Amino acid sequence: MAGDVVTVVAPRRYDFSTLTNGKSMVFRLSQRVDARNWVGAALLMRLTELDMGGGNVVIQAQRDGWTTDDPGNDFLTNIPGAAFTLGAEPFTPIFEVIDLGVCLGSYLAFTATASRTSATNNILATLSLEVRFRNNA
Repeated sequence: MAGDVVTVVAPRRYDFSTLTNGKSMVFRLSQRVDARNWVGAALLMRLTELDMGGGNVVIQAQRDGWTTDDPGNDFLTNIPGAAFTLGAEPFTPIFEVIDLGVCLGSYLAFTATASRTSATNNILATLSLEVRFRNNA
């Protein structure tokens, strides 16, 4: 099976600790990851630091329908089952793999949605994301 591994988010620390209690925010991690030459893919997440005492973060893979005809708009659709929820896991490092399936479309995007549930604790994670593309189902 031929394929390729593409780094879409280099190791980076995300700190959502200043988010107001009871609120959520969506942060775009990566967009327009070219999937045109591939049939299927898997998302690889490496988590090296985690402090989620104040809430959680959901890492979501999406189909990205960006077009030069309408460059100012986002055309994003969640890929069913293609999300990691980072909560109060007791340990790191963690390596997770989620199959993104087939028929991905032209591009992929990745977002992080942080939600604060406690006013006093941190919401932070250090992670990296890669996509393993394949040319057969």
